[in-house]
Amino acid sequence: PKKILEIGTFVGVSSLTMANATEKNCKIFTIEKFKEFFDIAKYNFRKNKFDKKINIYNGDATDILQKLKKIKFNLIFLDGDKGKYLKIFKMIEKNNIKKGSIIIVDNFFFHGDVLNKSQSKKGSGVKKLGLYISKSKKYDVTLLPIYDGIALLKKK
Repeated sequence: PKKILEIGTFVGVSSLTMANATEKNCKIFTIEKFKEFFDIAKYNFRKNKFDKKINIYNGDATDILQKLKKIKFNLIFLDGDKGKYLKIFKMIEKNNIKKGSIIIVDNFFFHGDVLNKSQSKKGSGVKKLGLYISKSKKYDVTLLPIYDGIALLKKK
């Protein structure tokens, strides 16, 4: 991929892994809500000499995505605010994907909470996204029942 978007940087492990595995001209945009983890990730990117390849943003994904709405991404890794998964996904769907874009949704089963009669706020957010995707005909979908579940989507 030439452009990657990650929602939920944490300490930067996923971004570093993607940066290491992609071509030199690939740009990674990653969003971390919490300042403490933003600072750690930024340090890790600099220490591993990927600070030019990885652009990190500190703030709520819904706010940052407004600034990135003109960029189309080949690969998106959604692993941020589970309670806002559907809202974030709809923003990305509207502005940031194109035919062939791959979206990886982490924690798709959210500790099994999505199967309960009632969910936590996070579990409910993930479940709403799952229901939305299941009704959509815009994506080829593959579910990987590994640990907490991963959904792989490819825009048709």
